[in-house]
Formats: sequence, C-alpha cells, structure tokens
Amino acid sequence: VRAGGQPNGLAPSWAQAHTAARNASHFSCLDGSPPVAIAAVNDGFCDCGDGSDEVTTAGCAGLAVPGNASGWRPGFFCRNTAGIPYTIAPSRVGDGVCDCCDGSDEGPQSNCMDTCEADLAAAVVPKPAQQQAPSFIANYTTHTHAKIRKETVVVEYYAPWCKHCQQFKKDWQEAAGRLFGRLQFAVVDGTVAPSLLQDANVTGFPTVLLYQGNERGPLRYPGSLTADGLVRWLEEQAGVREEGELHIGNAWQPEPPSSDHAVEDGLEMLVHTLDEWVYPGPGFAAEDLKGLQAWLEVLDANFPFPEAALGSQLSAVARLVRNASITVEQTQGNHALCAPEWKAEIKELKEAYLQRLARGGRPRGTCITDTCRMWALLHVLSLAPAAGPAGSPAPTAAAAVGGGALLDAVHGFLGRYFSCRVCQTHFLRQWDSGAYGLAEAKANTTHGPALYLWRLHNAVSTRVAAESGCVGDRRWPPEDECPECWQDGEEPWDVLAEAAQLRKEGQNRGRAWPRGEGRVPDEEAVLRFLAQRFGGAEGLQAA
Repeated sequence: VRAGGQPNGLAPSWAQAHTAARNASHFSCLDGSPPVAIAAVNDGFCDCGDGSDEVTTAGCAGLAVPGNASGWRPGFFCRNTAGIPYTIAPSRVGDGVCDCCDGSDEGPQSNCMDTCEADLAAAVVPKPAQQQAPSFIANYTTHTHAKIRKETVVVEYYAPWCKHCQQFKKDWQEAAGRLFGRLQFAVVDGTVAPSLLQDANVTGFPTVLLYQGNERGPLRYPGSLTADGLVRWLEEQAGVREEGELHIGNAWQPEPPSSDHAVEDGLEMLVHTLDEWVYPGPGFAAEDLKGLQAWLEVLDANFPFPEAALGSQLSAVARLVRNASITVEQTQGNHALCAPEWKAEIKELKEAYLQRLARGGRPRGTCITDTCRMWALLHVLSLAPAAGPAGSPAPTAAAAVGGGALLDAVHGFLGRYFSCRVCQTHFLRQWDSGAYGLAEAKANTTHGPALYLWRLHNAVSTRVAAESGCVGDRRWPPEDECPECWQDGEEPWDVLAEAAQLRKEGQNRGRAWPRGEGRVPDEEAVLRFLAQRFGGAEGLQAA
C-alpha cells in the first residue's frame, strides 16, 4: 500500500470511521491527537498517539496503546476471504513472514501464497497435550480464565495457523520446563475461544501475558520469541528463578562481587538491551536516533570492554548511528537508518560476545536478574568519569562522558527503551521531579552521576521492598559490607521518603526500619565503596 493510500488492513468495523477521518490533505487521529498530513498515513512512522495512522505498516509496532474512548487499537486486519479473518500485531507487518493466510500483511510484492482455503480445510483444534509442557494448565476455559486472573500464571494466546506461534512453540515449552514448579503456564487457542482474546485485549498472535493476581492487570511480554528471553523476563517480573539459582538480597550471589564481576554483568546487559530492547520498527525516527546516539557514545567512551574486539564492534554500532543522525540533520529527513542495517550490526556485536563466552576463562558475573545487571551497567558507566574505565586492558580512546551529558544519555535511553513499563514510568516521574539532587549531579562532571544513580538505586530498592510488604531494610550497601558508609544523623535520609510513606500506609505500618530512620550515608565513603565494586579504586580521584 502506498503512503497515503486507503488501508487494506483495516477491520470492516473501523472502515467507516477511518475513512471519515480523512480528507484531501489531512488525517484526523482517532484518539484526538493533532491531525497529520495525508502523506504521513502508512508511511512507516508513528505520528498519531494511538497508531491509527499506521494500519498497514509496522511503524507503530513498539507503541503500547491500551485503546482510547472510541475503542481503537493498533492491528492489521487479515481479510482472508477464503478463510477465517483475524487481526495480527503491527510488528508482524512486513517482517518477511506470511502471517495472514492471504499474504496481505507482506504486500503484493511478497512471495506469500494464499493458503486460506487449504488451512481452513486442514484446521484441527489441538488437544491440550499437544501444547502442554511441565506445569501447563490444560482444559483452559472461561471459568479457569477468570480464576487465573487472580493467580500468578503465564499465558500464551496463539492460533494453529500462526507461523510465528509454530516457530515459538519449542521455545515456549523449553521456558515452561526450565521454570517447572515455579510458575504455572497456560495456553489459549484464539480460534476456539475468541471471547478470551477480547477479555484479555489480545490483538495478535502469539501474545504472552503474565497474570499476577493484582488489580493492575497482566504484563505483556515485550521481548523476542526465545526461551532465554522469556525466562529472563519472567525471572525479573515474577521474582522466580531456574533450578539451582540462589536469590538473595539485591540479587547478587553470596560472594561479594568485584569490579571484574560488575564488568561481566554490565557487558551482558549492554548486549542484551541493544539486542532485545531497541526495536526500530521499519526504521529509526530522527528523535530516536538522537537519543540512541548519546547512549551509544556513553557506552563507547565509558565502558571498560575486557576485549578489544568487543569495544571495536560497539564503536562500529555507535558510528553507524552517528552517521545516520548526521544524514538526517543534513537532509532534514525523517530517518536514514533502517531496521535491517541496525539488526545486522547488532548481530555482529552479539556474535562477538557469544564467541567470548564460548572461549571461557572469564570471571563469572554475579547477578541473577536483569535488574541487577542493569544497575551494574549504570554503576560501571557512572564511575568512569571519576576513576577512568576499570579493568580494561587499555584505556578507551575517547575521554569518559560525565555530568549532565552522561545522565541525560541514561534518561534518553531508559525513557525510550526501558522494557519494564512500570519501572520506566516511576523513573521518569522521579527524573522530572528533580529528586535526589539531580541538578547538582549534572553539574558535577566526575562524582555527580555515580552518587545520583546510587541514590536512585536505594530509592528504588527500598520502595519496591515497601510495596511488597517486606520487613527488611534494603538500603545499599548494607552496613556489614561497608560499616563506614553509614552514620547517625539528625534527620531521616530524604532518599527513603517514598518508601517510608509506603511503610506507614501499608502492612508494615508501625514497624520501625531495622536500621532505624536516623542512619544516613557518608557519601565520601560510599564513593570509595562504589569505586572498589564498580570502578577500580586505584584510579579514584579525590572527592
């Protein structure tokens, strides 16, 4: 479909409203956001807040839209004249896989054949055992669906004809097996129980939702369709772990981690976030390029890559984005970096990392959750301006990025790509409020970022503990690891304010903090601790 053309992936129930929203020059977004030029409809870029301008492209694939007052939700309608019509997620459009049995999601130039009639004739409703893996809930009905909403259960919504579902089946069963006894898994055949799709707001296959028995509703799995990706996400979101893993305190193993361990954890997360979190759709918009460029420049300058090949490959990724950003600025275009180019460069980085793992002989990372790994990455990056990259066989070519430039890059990346939406919302709220001395941290080019991110780390850990009703004190580092980091103070530490309020309102009300509210940090001692743990104490400059 040409940009500006009448969408053919539009459900009949929306055809009239979508047509009425168009005139010769503009399209009125269905959510009431500002109108866009007619040429911007189906051009591969998400202009409307609800994605209603991109029906036949993947331009709004990364958009999390709960629907608006009119009921519109992004999705591509497969008309499938000789078969069963259904809707697929925007990310499935133009991805090289024929999801619609009539091939309409891949366009007339694709090699998709119309298999609707044959698929319909061969359709067989699978028995639960055919989709079952350890801890699956079989015989899934509306009754059990209502019950599951009150429990902790992982649910895959699929369709027998869905090729992505068929490719995902082995990984889904592997993930269920790896978390056997720790989580319940269930499957829903959307062709048999379409009412359950509507009940769960499922618009495409496969969709994986994590129900946790709370009023906030299920969490939608945003990652790649792999067992590793799903297991990591479930470990993080549901607080579970595979057999043999030890989960304590702040998700580090009992052995106190060193800067070498922190670099390993940070490196794993660096590769994982670029590979799994960053989704460009058909291409990067100009604003996305700008934010991604700043983040990559921080990684390139501040991260102590333990092997030169890895650093060189990251530099190549940063150079690719920087050149694309320059092109956009010079031409005043919308994008100059398409998804295949980005994915090819990231694939090289990931392969270099996997080759290093295969060679062995490296120190073992100590984190067991992605939250822990992300904090390790942020702490390593923030210590570089104060101490210089630690553990690197050779200094990085560029000077470390510090102060406001470093913190703005962190904000830009997490604000756009953070895979945990609840975490992202809370982070942005704290950032916008200027909490924890943000302005002062930006002005301090050496120690400011390290101390700000450490304060934020404490605020998050204590808040999460308070939300879950934990009695323990999650201030970090604990006094048994760094007794000099804490001292008596006249006023409570303001970083604990949000958690303290939650404790007063929640099930722990009336209970004192195990270490007392009057214990406050000695930030010079904290800097020394952070340098030993994340940044190479031998290079720490005087505070």
